[in-house]
Amino acid sequence: MLHGWAGIGIFFQFLADFMPDHWCLMAPDLKGFDDTEWNQQGYWFPDYLADLDIIIHSFAANKMISLVSTV
Repeated sequence: MLHGWAGIGIFFQFLADFMPDHWCLMAPDLKGFDDTEWNQQGYWFPDYLADLDIIIHSFAANKMISLVSTV
């Protein structure tokens, strides 16, 4: 679950509470949001895509996933 601009991962808690227990849910805070460190030069969209790629390959390599995002 990916939050949009100025959002944070905890925004998805209301949805996670109603999801089946056998689902593995992840709602990370993207770089520069909530309690994550901030880079003074800022971040570019490809930085966020690279992080998503690492998360998917680390936790769900070769598996189907469903991606949920806010706008």
